[in-house]
Amino acid sequence: TVAQEILTSFSTESGIAVRATIAMGNALLSLGKKEMARDVFDRCTAVYPNTGGVWNAWLRLAEIYEYDNRPKDALRIYQKVFNECPKSVPESWFAALKAGELQSGSISAADSIFAIVANSEQPFPQCRLIANYYLNRITYNEFAARWLSLFPNDKTYLYYAAVNASMKKNNTAARRYFLELKNSLNKKSWRYFQVTKILSNLS
Repeated sequence: TVAQEILTSFSTESGIAVRATIAMGNALLSLGKKEMARDVFDRCTAVYPNTGGVWNAWLRLAEIYEYDNRPKDALRIYQKVFNECPKSVPESWFAALKAGELQSGSISAADSIFAIVANSEQPFPQCRLIANYYLNRITYNEFAARWLSLFPNDKTYLYYAAVNASMKKNNTAARRYFLELKNSLNKKSWRYFQVTKILSNLS
């Protein structure tokens, strides 16, 4: 397979192999070749389970499970990443946020996870900002303004605004945010495919 060829080529350089494999998987996702991407990420996690960058492969696998309407499998991976990934890297905290999102049916469970992210001393303001927004500690306007001060011209905040609205059962607002985000995205991007799928599932 493509994944096997990449991993074999860099068999003595695990860090390089992981980065190259993840780049290949991301490229396949952008081309809409989800099943091939899944194979790439699966191979990466199997061959180099203890290499730092492998956590990105795990997160992509979880996203693919979400896309395929397999939330329990996605949640299992997000929990694994949060529990096992070093807290000194952002992947751990993004995994926690995703685990909370998937448990939003239980407000107390989700909020307890978001509170861990918001109240921790982790050095990633982006994750803390999202968690505080999910916890209603800041308004949408405050969230958007702070996001754009950190990441000028980056409209990813619309994704989190949409997810937050969806978790609170406000599908009208969620659809509005997702549509605005979709119109700003490259049609050949994984995020575009994700948002399109989510919109199709919104009632």
